[in-house]
Amino acid sequence: MTQRLHSNRSRRGFTLVELMVVVALVASVTGMGVWTLSGSLRVQQTADLARGISFALMRARGEAVTDGFQRRITCTANRCALEVASAAGMAAPASWSAGGWSITTGSQSMVWAIDGNTDVAATDPGVGPLSAARSITFFPDGTASAATVFLRDARGQRLFKVFVYRASGMARIVDRW
Repeated sequence: MTQRLHSNRSRRGFTLVELMVVVALVASVTGMGVWTLSGSLRVQQTADLARGISFALMRARGEAVTDGFQRRITCTANRCALEVASAAGMAAPASWSAGGWSITTGSQSMVWAIDGNTDVAATDPGVGPLSAARSITFFPDGTASAATVFLRDARGQRLFKVFVYRASGMARIVDRW
């Protein structure tokens, strides 16, 4: 008889309450993981956008110096695209054509504003996102139209600036406004 009682106890298993507690713990940990990853995606997308725009600016400068045709990067809130001048030289071109590549912002980041100066001070550019297309031009002599591109994530928690210096045409990223 004692042997029979002992074998019934060893086959008992988990109670419904124990299983519900385990399921609740797993759901809580999963929820925290998803919340953390969504914030990480926002930050990563905005950082990628800043690096992509900086690279595009440097590439446009390099191509303008190499072949003598002006280049410009034209941005809206959701996209930046390369354009090439119709004629070589420093004079204002008659027209621009598509340069063959563009950068899209993604769902978690955007171009907030573009200022016509190299704005090194940590300032807020005001209301955004960018409502009208703005351009930054690169000339064959290596110079550029000065500009500051303001970027931010969808919640405004991660802010980047990309400067373009007029005299050198060089770009620089800063991770705050």
